[in-house]
Amino acid sequence: MILYGKIKENGLLALEEVKERTEVRSDKKGNPEQRVITIDEQIAVLLVDGWMPVDTDNTTTVQPEENHIMRQVFSKKDGRIITSFEQILDTEGIKQKIDNLTKEVAATDYQVRKCQEYSLVGKAMPYDIQVIHKEAESIRGKIRELEKLLI
Repeated sequence: MILYGKIKENGLLALEEVKERTEVRSDKKGNPEQRVITIDEQIAVLLVDGWMPVDTDNTTTVQPEENHIMRQVFSKKDGRIITSFEQILDTEGIKQKIDNLTKEVAATDYQVRKCQEYSLVGKAMPYDIQVIHKEAESIRGKIRELEKLLI
């Protein structure tokens, strides 16, 4: 597969696969005729428009650190487009984790209210409030750590 690309202003890569193509045109009499557009002809047109061959050899798989994702970056080198990867913070993933943890804490609100109600009327608590509190504090600690990453 032969790929040519052009890096757009926003850093994204426009790609075009170059392969032999056939086009149908009408001759002078209006009859359809087929013409093969060669790979070399297509490349010549692409080069005039600023397109470059794209190196597809960079298939290295890099595992990102926790709470990070890998972003593909494109650059020009020796008349070719080279791809590389950089690690960036996964802000959307972190926000989703925070939301999930917040829901996890909120899920125990009923148990806390029930314990409070029982305590006010002098009944034995239906749940172990110490365990609920300890787990909720642990989750809140995780939330604070994730929020620090977003600052």
